[in-house]
Amino acid sequence: EYSQEFEGVPQDTTLMEQLSKRHLFPIQAVLVVYVSGVLISQLSATFLRKICGFLKCLTCSTGGKVKNLKRNMNMVPTDYTSACEREIIKGISSYNILQNPKYQEAFAITPEFAATHCRLSSIRGYNTKEAVET
Repeated sequence: EYSQEFEGVPQDTTLMEQLSKRHLFPIQAVLVVYVSGVLISQLSATFLRKICGFLKCLTCSTGGKVKNLKRNMNMVPTDYTSACEREIIKGISSYNILQNPKYQEAFAITPEFAATHCRLSSIRGYNTKEAVET
């Protein structure tokens, strides 16, 4: 029954004869190019990795060890004060506009005045350098 359904296809052809059909050439070409590309990339990556390792050894280079150490150092748990001391955190410590040194200079206010006030409206009516009400 099975051979009756496919009477037009000869049963005694070999695999090579079946694969050498003209309409299969594009599929085979793409397959060969893909497999070749994968093999070449794997071999070249391994080869380049070994060459780079050899060159690092010759030049006594550390490679990415310093970068890895810095990245791991930032993962160490730390508190706010030590982070400020290590200069991991930079900038102003508050969102209070009066405590920002640039605005203290622009408004001509002292850091003591900024520590006791938090609104811009509090600088109205003051002779700001002396912090005396006018």
